[in-house]
Amino acid sequence: MVTRNGELQALGPPALTLRADSAADIEALPARVEQALAEGCRFACGLVPYETGALLHGLPVAGKRTGITVHLFDHPPGPMPEQRAPFQLRREFEAQQSAADYLQALARIQHYLRAGDCYQVNYAQRFEARWDGDALGGFQRLVAAHPAPHACFFRDGEDAVFGVSPERFLSIQGRDVVTEPIKGSRPRGATEVEDRALGRALLRHPKDRAENLMIVDLLRGRLRDGVAPLAALISAFPGGSITGAPKKRAMQIIQELEPAPRGAYCGSLFWQDDQGRFDSNILIRTLQTDGDRLHCHGGGGIVFDSDPDEEYAESWFKVRKLMGSVNS
Repeated sequence: MVTRNGELQALGPPALTLRADSAADIEALPARVEQALAEGCRFACGLVPYETGALLHGLPVAGKRTGITVHLFDHPPGPMPEQRAPFQLRREFEAQQSAADYLQALARIQHYLRAGDCYQVNYAQRFEARWDGDALGGFQRLVAAHPAPHACFFRDGEDAVFGVSPERFLSIQGRDVVTEPIKGSRPRGATEVEDRALGRALLRHPKDRAENLMIVDLLRGRLRDGVAPLAALISAFPGGSITGAPKKRAMQIIQELEPAPRGAYCGSLFWQDDQGRFDSNILIRTLQTDGDRLHCHGGGGIVFDSDPDEEYAESWFKVRKLMGSVNS
């Protein structure tokens, strides 16, 4: 399922699936997708895991999901099914990293920041639960509680990725490229007046504003003639909002300090139709299955003046309600 024209739409079984697991295959993938859409396929939907970025930037690659998967369909998306699929947690979410280990990793990041290696690193911690049923049921619970402009559900073999992302990566129509990065999280107010006040405070917050400007600088531009939309996404991947800057060094530090590969988290889900329209998200507020394990991540951008205790609290804040939604 993908968010298209502001609504969630279902796709059903694909007519064809393409996989690209090497740098050469990834370079050839945009042309293969363009060809399929020109020869009768109506719609493409693909998943780019975070670790694909390591492959593209010449870094060591680890994890179960490292290549790009694209499902191609001979029909356009249709209405989302109303019937709720069965889903339940057998064990509630638990952090896979202690608070002490998290704070130690942030201290190491701030050492790198002081040394001038980089000026921002996005660091995340992972949570794990055990589940039964159909992952679609988990997504249905999640999106009912937290509707979002870039929500999605994607099956990849026996596993699934689903989430309620609020963040667009790249949207492309013709030569126009639109990106809508976000930074900063705040709780909702009790009233509309409180909501507006919190929004104004977020706009004025120097750290969040600086982070957002940095991400825009990494992504602004127009699509050159002869460049396919998927090729543009690959060239910009991964998004700066979930790595830091300079991007390659930030990714190296993330690899060093995060205890497990991210998988789909902080990757991107994209769709492209036979009319040339293309859209993609950043896979935050996202869950992913690995057999009977269900993973969720929470993190944020760490800069020189970050308060470690506040960052730790924010990493929990970003995902606590999401984890509660699939356990309801």
